[in-house]
Amino acid sequence: MTARSVLLINRVLPPAPGASGRLLADLARHLAQAGWRVTVLVDQGPGPAAIRDGTAAERDGMPDIAVVVTGGAAGPGRAASAGVRAYAAAGWRLLRAALRLPPHDLVITMTDPPLLALLASVLRRLRGGETLHWVQDLYPDLLPVLGRPLPQPLSRLAGRIMRAALADQGAVLCIGPCMAARLCRAGVPASRITVVPNWPQDALRSAQPDPIRLAALLGRRPPGLVALYAGTLGLAHPVEILGEAAWRLARSHPQITLLVVGAGRQADRLVEVVARHRLDNLRLLAPLPEADIASLSASADLHIALMREGAAGLMLPCKVGAALGAGRPVLFCGPAESGAARMLRDSGAGLVLPPTGGALAAALGRLADEPAALARLQRQARAARQGWTRAEAVDRIGRLAAGVVGGVQPVDSAVLGMAGPA
Repeated sequence: MTARSVLLINRVLPPAPGASGRLLADLARHLAQAGWRVTVLVDQGPGPAAIRDGTAAERDGMPDIAVVVTGGAAGPGRAASAGVRAYAAAGWRLLRAALRLPPHDLVITMTDPPLLALLASVLRRLRGGETLHWVQDLYPDLLPVLGRPLPQPLSRLAGRIMRAALADQGAVLCIGPCMAARLCRAGVPASRITVVPNWPQDALRSAQPDPIRLAALLGRRPPGLVALYAGTLGLAHPVEILGEAAWRLARSHPQITLLVVGAGRQADRLVEVVARHRLDNLRLLAPLPEADIASLSASADLHIALMREGAAGLMLPCKVGAALGAGRPVLFCGPAESGAARMLRDSGAGLVLPPTGGALAAALGRLADEPAALARLQRQARAARQGWTRAEAVDRIGRLAAGVVGGVQPVDSAVLGMAGPA
């Protein structure tokens, strides 16, 4: 029997930065091991020479996977660009490249860049085969929350196009019940929606605290509590909260350190705040290799996750799952009705706070003053560490992919009957 073929499309693939690229790589490896003929199409990823001689594929554990890169190599010195023009250019390059590839039994698209659901529909109608759209962020609904609203006529048109494209998919995969509810209200049949939460890197689960490494990164031995924010500093993340919290804590609890590791379109705002207020308790580091991030995640006393108000069901910060994967509690500053907030309430492994610097500073101060309360959260986070794993998640997506190609639609009981945010 001929092996089934699958084409996975996204903007980035490691070594290009971005959580979606890591998730895509994990799924590609699983499908290849399950016997699929796998092609990965990305705009930023391994360099052509590395792909040609096989070193990148073997280094990333991706043998027998064809990788097509349209925009060029990406590495530590070159971050994948973002923005409306960059997204549009990347989408156009991906569409042209996809049309040059042979037809596949299944096309799996993600939401980076935002209009890949439309690309999947185009490929389905021109080339045949089935489609599965994997939603990480809901566009264009998310744009106003990010402060990038489209003009009203264009927004209505884009909304109609995206709703039609989503309803046209063979299946829609999303990362939380909150998002599934929004998809249902957008007209996607509940029977076509499957919820599979994102998963933390395996390295996080095995990481052990390394206080010496933490002290080296900070340039000194931290005298008190260390709160870590690790990941993208994007428009969806109200990073001004970190600056305000650090300013308040510098006066009330100077022994607390806020450690920020990452990059993004809002990184410059934090740099400006640190310089203007001369904050010694807010430390900024560039993105680190995965092994260093895992060690750092396990070494911090707790983690911070941020999400703008109004974004519930439109996105889900992967920082919450990553922190719990490392066995560390989370202070989540964001919508109380979001999936991230519910995850923390259900596990007891963190606190849900209003998205303000004052609330974050007050919570950190209380935990620094009450070690028993912090220890209780840390115990709950270690218990939650044994939860959702990569193996479970990619196996579920793999079974969904096989069902879509085979004409079998699995029914996800977590989706049916939902009429509002969960």
